[in-house]
Amino acid sequence: MNLRNSKVNISRLVVGHLQTNCYIISTENKNGVIIDPGDELEKIISYVEKQKLNVRYIINTHGHCDHTGANNIKNRLKPVPLLGIHWKDEPYLTNASLNLSEISGIDSVPVKPDIHLEDNQTIMIDETISLLVIHTPGHTPGSISVKLNNYLFSGDLIFFQGIGRTDLPGGSEELMLRSLRKICFLDKKTLILPGHGPETTLENEIETNPFLVFSEQI
Repeated sequence: MNLRNSKVNISRLVVGHLQTNCYIISTENKNGVIIDPGDELEKIISYVEKQKLNVRYIINTHGHCDHTGANNIKNRLKPVPLLGIHWKDEPYLTNASLNLSEISGIDSVPVKPDIHLEDNQTIMIDETISLLVIHTPGHTPGSISVKLNNYLFSGDLIFFQGIGRTDLPGGSEELMLRSLRKICFLDKKTLILPGHGPETTLENEIETNPFLVFSEQI
């Protein structure tokens, strides 16, 4: 997948045996952001180098190893980008039981985050291009979604015709439902770019996703 307009480009690299969507955002000035470098470090580096990007941030939508397994790309890039994760998910970066690396087969190298991300926080990529952090717990306590104009990088909150699991360590069905309600207030034309699987639209999910039936009452 490759989405492009006059100011920003979004590319998706599918990485690892769990088929995680790693997204790379780049601007016309060649500033970049990597969202969820889950695995296949060299594949991600190859793309960054080919595009000659200045990666300013690495963002984890949550702390599971299939979204953080290649965080050590931070130490391979110059200048070194800032790694951000919600503070409630920082323990997942070093705890193999929480991040599922002990059962997933993903060799995750712990990397300490540089910044803690918070709800409604703005991350500037360029002078006129920014990302909005939306705290969307449920899959994990510190799960976030990241909004760029009418694009929503949803991590494992919502997928095409599905939602993230809540039966893993730190998961909460109640918080998941609250988070789903929260994103239903966004523009219905919002394009959802999930952590796994194909893209979809908020409008489509409200109409067809059985987990969002409550949205009809909003």
